[in-house]
Amino acid sequence: MVSMYVATVPNRSSPPAILLRESYREGARVKSRTLANLTKWAPAKIEALRRLLHGEFAGPGRVEFRPLVPSDRVAIRDLLVRCGNFRPDEMDVAIELVDESLQPTGVEDYHFVIAVLDGCVVGYSCFGPVPLTDGVWDLYWIAVDPAVQGHGVGGSLQAATERHIRSAGGRLVLAETSSLPSYESARTFYLHKGYQLLERIADFYRPGDDRLTFGKRLEATKLVPKSL
Repeated sequence: MVSMYVATVPNRSSPPAILLRESYREGARVKSRTLANLTKWAPAKIEALRRLLHGEFAGPGRVEFRPLVPSDRVAIRDLLVRCGNFRPDEMDVAIELVDESLQPTGVEDYHFVIAVLDGCVVGYSCFGPVPLTDGVWDLYWIAVDPAVQGHGVGGSLQAATERHIRSAGGRLVLAETSSLPSYESARTFYLHKGYQLLERIADFYRPGDDRLTFGKRLEATKLVPKSL
């Protein structure tokens, strides 16, 4: 079993370090590892994360959704680290999209919805229109902090994302994910939210790692599903 917690680590000649750590069992031994350094976080934000990790959460009604702001860059990186199933190169790509969206160029290739609870970023989505199509959008990223998973935050974030896409004239949302076991929760999430498997390309990412494309129409017409 894996559990996350906030630890205060004394420093002999400087203020204590505030670390997000994870304990896990490896055989008969319990080990721990550091996931993120929270020392530069505001005290209120650290306390909010402590409460989340202790299960002090009343449900998705308290979660607010807003656009991306510059301070979200570090929070999104930390969130992806806490999720535990993204490779470093995948997280680098995610942050590149954040950086591009924050550039003052007026380019709107990437849109973001940020989920916030008690001042703490607990989820986000990144999506954008597919060039040379009429109303087709790609859902590039959707991630929710493990501390609040199972409380409806992901579903509320997905609904907020789809409202944004629909308001911009979107009619079809596509989401790609991996066939690896570590992405099973993502595949199950899409199916539960009304997405259907449209395409499977064998060995797309690397041998043994297929690309699965799920789709959902933001209208009554249904897509023809393929078998898993």
